[in-house]
Amino acid sequence: FAGYRSDLLLPLHDSVVSEVLREATATLQPLLCEGAAATLPVNYLKDGDELASELPGMQNRGSYSPDDPFELVELAALLAWPGSKHQKVHADYKRDAYLERGTAVGRLPPRLVTFVYLQDVPTASHGATVFLPGTSTAAAHKRFYDDQTFDPKVTPMIATLEAGDAVVYDASVLHFGGANTVEGNDRVVFYFGISGAGAAASLAGPAPPGFASCSPIPLSDCAR
Repeated sequence: FAGYRSDLLLPLHDSVVSEVLREATATLQPLLCEGAAATLPVNYLKDGDELASELPGMQNRGSYSPDDPFELVELAALLAWPGSKHQKVHADYKRDAYLERGTAVGRLPPRLVTFVYLQDVPTASHGATVFLPGTSTAAAHKRFYDDQTFDPKVTPMIATLEAGDAVVYDASVLHFGGANTVEGNDRVVFYFGISGAGAAASLAGPAPPGFASCSPIPLSDCAR
């Protein structure tokens, strides 16, 4: 990340963290389930290391049954201190139609991310995140990453919001964190990501040093 910008992993066992997560998921659970079912692609891998299709990220699950729940796959805070530069445009996962076998192993799976704003972000100068709607497709990613161009019809959306507001987005949409040029504006965003059951496990590599594996955490458990 550019200077003065970082992600901080949050401990789920912390009472404040777990309560914020519980309230957010309890409030947003219907929206999260509907959004994830409509947008998340087929799991990248099946049968160990085979690609689920020749066009990973092009096919959506469409619906999930009660026996195929969503799981919590990330929980952190995004910190953007005064003086932080804007990020490069990026997607948090790529909807490539040309991934080589095994490329996705060890990475986070396709997911739906929720930002919960802890301070007001009234202007773009406060480090607002900028989203490019309609770019969560393999075609848009190929155009951006290979050809380094955008569809001229795409209109950026600047997330200028108030404390307590939330943004839910497909992590494959192109976006970037804007520069924080406001003195004294220590911008912190609480965020979490959900994915389909088993998606994270199918991509898991060895646990990083200092970390341990854990059992899956269903979204429904977070909301209780």
